[in-house]
Amino acid sequence: AEMARVLADSNHVPLHRLSLLVHSVSIMHNTNLRVYIMAFDVKSDDMLRILKPSIPLERIHFDSYVTCVSGAVVDLISRQYDKFLTHFILMNDVIDMSAFPDLSDNRNEDPLVLLAWRCTRLSLLAVHG
Repeated sequence: AEMARVLADSNHVPLHRLSLLVHSVSIMHNTNLRVYIMAFDVKSDDMLRILKPSIPLERIHFDSYVTCVSGAVVDLISRQYDKFLTHFILMNDVIDMSAFPDLSDNRNEDPLVLLAWRCTRLSLLAVHG
């Protein structure tokens, strides 16, 4: 329901593609279900509302031209999906890239390093900018 509210908001980037595969109610009982999210210019606040612990997130791809993913989002992903996450891709073409890819928000810990350390199944960590 929260995702539907975010998509219905007039301030979000236009939706170009939404792919959902739902097969009856078996999806509720499928322990092998994994989710792949591609987020194109999605605000960090929206991502913090969308990413729920109940989503078995396996892959996430951020592609930004206007906004940049925050350290808080990366930290949340590394804590909630440490058992599932295999791919994390961060592409950034933001005009002001002075701090990219430093997402630490003036903390000692770098969220990308913590993500690589916490997510034991992570096989791909790509940062392009």
